[in-house]
Amino acid sequence: MYVFLLMVSRFINRVSGARHDHEPPSFYGGIIADPMGLGKTLAMITLVASDSYFMVQSEDSSFSGVLGEESCGLTLIVVPPALLGMWDEELMRHTEPRRLPWRLHHGKNRLRHISELANTTIVLTTYHTVSTEWRTEAARKSSMLFATRWRRVILDEAHFIRNRDSKMAKAVCALDSVSRWAVTGTPIQNHLNDLATLLKFLNAHPYNEKRVFDADISHMWKAGNAEEAVKRLKRLAGCLLLRRPRKTVELPPRRDLACHIELQPDERELCNQIRAQTISQIDQVLLQGSQKQGATSSFSVLQQIVGMSLTLTVASRAYLMEPSWNPTIEDQALARIHRMGQEKEVTTVRFYVKDSFEEVSRHHPL
Repeated sequence: MYVFLLMVSRFINRVSGARHDHEPPSFYGGIIADPMGLGKTLAMITLVASDSYFMVQSEDSSFSGVLGEESCGLTLIVVPPALLGMWDEELMRHTEPRRLPWRLHHGKNRLRHISELANTTIVLTTYHTVSTEWRTEAARKSSMLFATRWRRVILDEAHFIRNRDSKMAKAVCALDSVSRWAVTGTPIQNHLNDLATLLKFLNAHPYNEKRVFDADISHMWKAGNAEEAVKRLKRLAGCLLLRRPRKTVELPPRRDLACHIELQPDERELCNQIRAQTISQIDQVLLQGSQKQGATSSFSVLQQIVGMSLTLTVASRAYLMEPSWNPTIEDQALARIHRMGQEKEVTTVRFYVKDSFEEVSRHHPL
């Protein structure tokens, strides 16, 4: 991220152009932002396996750079709970028996002491587990996660920590490691701050500090100088983010269809009644300034669940029953079947109700 000028012994920030007299701190790792379905999980498994390869190939223990940093030598992988089984399956599928032994640190299977890490290469845990063990100082002192300096920490679905002020983000950033990798197909979902949180996790100096990120990029964007802000954002991404196009791998063809639904008069009347009731409830909440706990009994999370790194290549047809304001959510959901391992032509069908907000969301996504 910095260029060293030998003649004047100064360092230049390649993103902003600012010059510094002192060498900036190094960081190791980055963001893997390949589109869904291109094998990000396999890439991370390969990265972990490369550690053993280099250690075996070299008899010289005086490594430089990341290999020379002192650590326990193990990789901690943090995932949403729903993906623990998927990681277990991928490790069994792509590694030889006992070559990359792994342990689960979650629920009843939590590891209680560092000694339990013997003969282990990978530890799998969840965001909730990390957050729970960070919550209090007493919990941190007794936690194996925070008592260990990891060789590497990998966040799968790293956008889970996009809220910088959340306990989850603070807990994950408090982990001690030599290198850090954020794996997500959507490093920016709605706001530039989504990326800023990932930079904090990576310790990507100086942009691990939000004030620097805001000063060099966010404020410039908000001030109307979007062109320069985009240039800086691209330069920053070029230093630490890898995103390869879908054409990198050969996938079966995919047909995207739109199905417009015409409501019957009685259905339209019912929808109008529900809309009027919903607007009235929203107005009441706005007037009251709050909502009673438990007042909302249900909500739809189908696309968010499907949007995680689940592999559903056994299917070749996908039906989206309702549109999303955020098109990346739909892309993630559809990538569950149109990805590496799919051998059939894929057909996707999006349903829209004519003359409704669904048509608006289709033509004017966020």
